[in-house]
Amino acid sequence: MRRSRSGQDPTPVRCLLVSWTIKDRNVIVTGANSGIGRATAVALASAGAKVTIMCRDASEGARAAAEMGVETGSEVACIT
Repeated sequence: MRRSRSGQDPTPVRCLLVSWTIKDRNVIVTGANSGIGRATAVALASAGAKVTIMCRDASEGARAAAEMGVETGSEVACIT
């Protein structure tokens, strides 16, 4: 067992390994027609999540969802 410089036993370190995937999970992202919301939605869709975006403007949201679908190869839905 390793000892610290003071000669006492070091505090044990615990690691928690989490094994999960976002694939096929349903995710809703608000404000996803631009900026950080869009980047988040694209990353999640690229990872296999079923993404629904929420936008204030229906036409902007529909346009963004269509563009994200082409960009990621995944279906992205839009609700307003």
